[in-house]
Amino acid sequence: MNKKYIILIISLIISLIFFTILFNNNIYIGWILDIKWDINVLNSNTNTWFIDIKKLSLVKRIGNKVIHINTPNNVKVLYYSANAINNKTKFNNFLKIADKKEINSIMIDLKEVDWYTSFKLNNKYFTNIYPVSNNRIKNIKEIIDILHKKWIYIIARIAVFKDKRLAEKRPDLAVKWLKDNTTWYDYKWNKYVDPYSKEVWNYNKELWIAAYEMWFDEINYDYIRFPTDWKISATYYTFWNNILSKNTKWGKVKIIDKFSNYITNSLKKYNKNIIVSADVFWLVTDFTMFWIWQNLESFLLNFDFVWPMIYPSHYWYWHYWYKYPDNVPYNIINIALNNAKNKINDLNIKINNVKSWTWILKYNNLFIYSNVDLKNKDVDIKQIRPYLQWFSCTRCSNYTLYNRNKFRSAVKWVNDVWINSWWVRSSWWNYRFDRFNKIK
Repeated sequence: MNKKYIILIISLIISLIFFTILFNNNIYIGWILDIKWDINVLNSNTNTWFIDIKKLSLVKRIGNKVIHINTPNNVKVLYYSANAINNKTKFNNFLKIADKKEINSIMIDLKEVDWYTSFKLNNKYFTNIYPVSNNRIKNIKEIIDILHKKWIYIIARIAVFKDKRLAEKRPDLAVKWLKDNTTWYDYKWNKYVDPYSKEVWNYNKELWIAAYEMWFDEINYDYIRFPTDWKISATYYTFWNNILSKNTKWGKVKIIDKFSNYITNSLKKYNKNIIVSADVFWLVTDFTMFWIWQNLESFLLNFDFVWPMIYPSHYWYWHYWYKYPDNVPYNIINIALNNAKNKINDLNIKINNVKSWTWILKYNNLFIYSNVDLKNKDVDIKQIRPYLQWFSCTRCSNYTLYNRNKFRSAVKWVNDVWINSWWVRSSWWNYRFDRFNKIK
């Protein structure tokens, strides 16, 4: 047989084997063109794969519905409350922006601090605490389907320990007043559930599993912290003694670290492809915030992505030596993200030392990780996704209009430190088309 025919036959056989594997098995083939494919993990008898050539992405469908899409390399997010996403004008405005501009992701409230979920969840995913919906979003399946068809990455936001109604409904789980063991509240009457409660941990894990099965692509946990305002020295934690009786070194930073580790590992066991992210205060890029008990290094070790709220308007007079931080977004974000970068570099040095020499990472006596925990772990600056300011801070002294130039100035510094992902929130969800750049 002619040599060229032999080569042709072999090529056809190899091609047949390749496409058989591609369309019938849940495997990663990211080595092709250096693409990370998203292989969906929902149990289904329908194995229909769809390839988008423009975005070089692979998703799984049930019928004609996209279930999950892979995480974009550069996540650029607009945030919408439940009421806002239910507003047809605001939703259509988002679709218009996402169609023409750089925005490729959306964050939607799943559970706010009032405990109610924005839409009904299937109770089969819950054990002790069952969610109650206020039904603000009545057509969530339709919304998700529209967004996925337009290749929009969908993030669900869950408020964790700041949970007013759960604290009222289950006072045994609430943060208490030290003086009389009644449910504690801050000066705005916000209430919190006990971060030491494993039942609370599991409830927030189950919320995400239920949301994932409704085809959300990523979970974002907010309020992973202790109370911050008013008489926090007068708080009492019922489950604190139970924990400390068995683990005497589990202080508040430790328990936030343990929650973060538990929630992520539990979700990854449920499905290894689940993406979990968390919000942190802006000052966490500078130092450990002992009064709210957040530590950037701990969050980076435990979550896929971390979202620091580095709004320039949040910084105080003369912070970083600028009298009015709100007026110099480029400078403020410059310093904050460089501080985060330095923390990451320092953490990676410690991780490499653990792998090579010391076997155990003891980070400022706040938490401990073994070389087994850190086996394939390297922290990357791209795990940072900063919150960027959109609004004009009218309460700030000497404030100026927060226009396109200021917003793009903030984006520029994010890009300058090799971060290309960011998140934007407008108080009234009125996002201006002209502030975003066109799709390249």
